[in-house]
Amino acid sequence: MMSPDNSAHPHDPSRLAGSDKPFWSVMIPAYNSTKYLEKTLRSVLAQDPGPEIMQIEVIDGCSTVDLPEAFVRRIAGDRVSVFRHTKPLSMAANWNSCIERARGEWVHILHTDDFVLPGFYSRLHHALANPTDAGAAFTRWTTVDENDRILQPTAPLAQAAGILPEWLDVLASGQMIQFAAMVVRKSAYQEVGPFTSELVFALDWEMWVRIAARYPIWYDPELLACYRVHANSETSRLHRAGESTADDSKTISVITRYLPVASKARSALAMRLLDNAKSLLVYRRPADALESAVSALRLEPSPRVAAAAVRLLGWTMFHTARAGMQAVGILPARRPSRDQTR
Repeated sequence: MMSPDNSAHPHDPSRLAGSDKPFWSVMIPAYNSTKYLEKTLRSVLAQDPGPEIMQIEVIDGCSTVDLPEAFVRRIAGDRVSVFRHTKPLSMAANWNSCIERARGEWVHILHTDDFVLPGFYSRLHHALANPTDAGAAFTRWTTVDENDRILQPTAPLAQAAGILPEWLDVLASGQMIQFAAMVVRKSAYQEVGPFTSELVFALDWEMWVRIAARYPIWYDPELLACYRVHANSETSRLHRAGESTADDSKTISVITRYLPVASKARSALAMRLLDNAKSLLVYRRPADALESAVSALRLEPSPRVAAAAVRLLGWTMFHTARAGMQAVGILPARRPSRDQTR
């Protein structure tokens, strides 16, 4: 396992003073919306240890409406810098530009929908300032709604802060980290390479697993980060379009490249692929469904996965036959439910 360079102690005040390399780089990608940006900025500024320790920058992906610069100046004056791209970028490209522009040792990409709770930076700084091989660190987090109401806190993955046991299997088994909770050593980002534009919905999950395949991961069970869910988010759009399921299966095929043959995550991922196949059939994407099912059997050709695949085949044959008989009038068409007629 490769370890980042810890030859210089990152918490050494004499090293930070007058240095162009702060401990933190808080990078905030923005595009066509400042609706929640004030909450995001204030959550960071309330914990601001000063520019020698923390870089704060908003990265505008060439917004055409609701430009962030004037808004940022009103909230933060000159404390927060704003960089505007001259042409629109993909989501992955804008995230990668955040990493490229980051000057700090640890990079926190914080989306304009999300925010952090008091203690996020101080607790992680205290842990990560000590010599450690960790390439990334994250805290417990919760979803919140448009009005900041807590919806569903994640369950703690460990009782005490420290290197997460079996971190690769844990992170590969499913997407359990949102950006607001995750910080990554810049040298780790540079080592593993940029976010991939081949994925649309789960490219962050793929990145976390890619890092975990090379570095230990630090975890703090304190609830310190908030991920906002709302109808206008990119995540919600992809869910509505059904694209998230297909992208999830594609992501799993990439993630499995990082896993050893004996990884405990393989079985969980295979079952997830079969669940995706069923959902894709409902979305009337039979080619994607077949690809997911075949990938599941290749990934983990165990009796459990084979039995689940047989059940999926039976379910598919039953519903296909019923739809065919309804089409020719042998069976009456199923009446819509009350919810579907509203």
